[in-house]
Amino acid sequence: MLHWLVMGKIIRLALGFLFLILGVIGLMLPVIPQWPFLIPAFMLLSYDIPWFMKMRIKIRTKYPNSVGKWEGVVSRYTDKWFGPQGR
Repeated sequence: MLHWLVMGKIIRLALGFLFLILGVIGLMLPVIPQWPFLIPAFMLLSYDIPWFMKMRIKIRTKYPNSVGKWEGVVSRYTDKWFGPQGR
């Protein structure tokens, strides 16, 4: 069981950084949209990196309705694919 949790964390971090890199490329190139990559990267990395977690908490307090809907979707899929995230 522990092996799957570690693999889930590694996959979550790898996907988060991949989306982050694609989002940054999208910021520089007008052909690639950046927000569809930056938002999932932010949500995936916020479970393991403290800076992203702090920013997620700040955004959640400022925009509770929008973030609540998005976190519901993200948590449904991350719980399904990677297991509970320690909430």
